[in-house]
Amino acid sequence: MECLYLADLTETQTDNTLTGDEFKHARALRLREGDEVLLSNGRGLAARAVVRSFSRDHLTCTACEFLPAFGEQEHAHTLAIGVLQSRERFEFALEKAVELGVAAVVPLLTEFSQRARLRPDRLEHKMLAAMKQCKRSVLPTLLPALSLADYLADCQHNTLVLCDAAGESTLRNLSNPAVLLVGPEGGFSPAERKMILLDRRTVLLGLGPRRLRAETAALTALGIINAAGG
Repeated sequence: MECLYLADLTETQTDNTLTGDEFKHARALRLREGDEVLLSNGRGLAARAVVRSFSRDHLTCTACEFLPAFGEQEHAHTLAIGVLQSRERFEFALEKAVELGVAAVVPLLTEFSQRARLRPDRLEHKMLAAMKQCKRSVLPTLLPALSLADYLADCQHNTLVLCDAAGESTLRNLSNPAVLLVGPEGGFSPAERKMILLDRRTVLLGLGPRRLRAETAALTALGIINAAGG
């Protein structure tokens, strides 16, 4: 069953119309009348629906069952990751973070970050595609790019998880939801690492003896965090 995005989906309306990009997506998927689809509004509601009709520029479908919080875990964490030099690797990290259930992604402008020009519209499109791919009912929030200091000053989470060789390979008594902090190529600078370690909310997570790329570390750590606290 394929997933389509319908921002206007509500539990008070069973008959719905899809146009624009989602209509084109349905065409590309070769959906037909009578096919079942999953609709997601990206705000926590999904629905099982049946395609009723196609026209030149839209399709209609009827919601048969509403599914609040479909595809979501109890605790959705945040990934705060340094902007990477490679756009493809950075987009890959965001896409997979969505699949792993994050609630938000924060691009960090760190001392070692390449000052690449981010395109939020492109990143949001990638995240939307990932949401549909893994059939979630929530589209994670993409926050504006921030410096590490600004983000830590404004961050309301109780736990900051930093990947570090001195950390244990498991997390105990994780306060949910948490923020995973991942540096860019070269990691966080000594000053930034000191800033993180001085924050009383910080816990260290070890990822083994090998040095990992930023996106690999992020996804590995998210898997451990999910296992520790759902």
